[in-house]
Amino acid sequence: MNKVMIRTLAGCLSLTGLISQTVQAAESPQDPHTDSKGFIAVGVGAFAGQGPFSDASAGLGYFVNGAYEWDNGLFVEVPGGPNNILGNTSVGYNLYRNAQWDLDFLASSARSDADTKYIQQDGSELRFTKNQTNYLGLRFRGIWSGLRFQLIAAPELSDDRGAYVSAQISKHWTIKNWHLFSAYRVNYLPGDMLNYYYGVNNTENNNNNRIEGLPEYIASSGLSHSLHLGATYPLSENWLFDASLRYYHTPSAIADSPIIQSNLERGDNRSRNALGLGLSVSYVF
Repeated sequence: MNKVMIRTLAGCLSLTGLISQTVQAAESPQDPHTDSKGFIAVGVGAFAGQGPFSDASAGLGYFVNGAYEWDNGLFVEVPGGPNNILGNTSVGYNLYRNAQWDLDFLASSARSDADTKYIQQDGSELRFTKNQTNYLGLRFRGIWSGLRFQLIAAPELSDDRGAYVSAQISKHWTIKNWHLFSAYRVNYLPGDMLNYYYGVNNTENNNNNRIEGLPEYIASSGLSHSLHLGATYPLSENWLFDASLRYYHTPSAIADSPIIQSNLERGDNRSRNALGLGLSVSYVF
């Protein structure tokens, strides 16, 4: 699940006066229709999470959250903080924009370069180094009837790992000085990508997830589902407080992998699906 990773998440808000400028900056990557060219925020936060990819844990971390768009349409987004609903670091070019909709050419990643880990019977970890899965695709975003929509489509992932599609719908509310939102996302994850990270292949001369004692496993494609509830509150003109609760439903193509099944049994309080809580304070420049 990203384990509510503090350095991968962000805030958003739209109020009045000087505070509004601060909060609109925090919102700009998620709302394509603000006038601000960009912003940068740095923050610290606490997280607690449980899921299939790592042991249940809690800790502290820092993050950088920012975005900037040049007059020629080029932009960069570095989302961070517990209320990020954008995804991963991206660069792109705006192809079309009006008052309600926009279309971007986007270069980003569908999965980070986190190693695949297998917990052995003695408790030690066997690690397989994995490359990040990148893509070039189109991102469509818009606002309709009070709802915000985002669709990302990439016809080909790096290293021939298949096509990737991500769809998200979110709803935002402002109650006094609190900005509240809920977001639901579904991702189509191709089998070639999932097999690279979670498949088991013990054939001779194979170095991709070769684990003796585990049955061969070829992952199929799958759908991941996530629900994100968030709240943002302006502590002052430049300081923001964020709270986040996330749930991630792991696709069967991942959960059925012998690697994940063994890790669920041998790990420390792991679960098939993931749940995480994040709290942070950030300063917006």
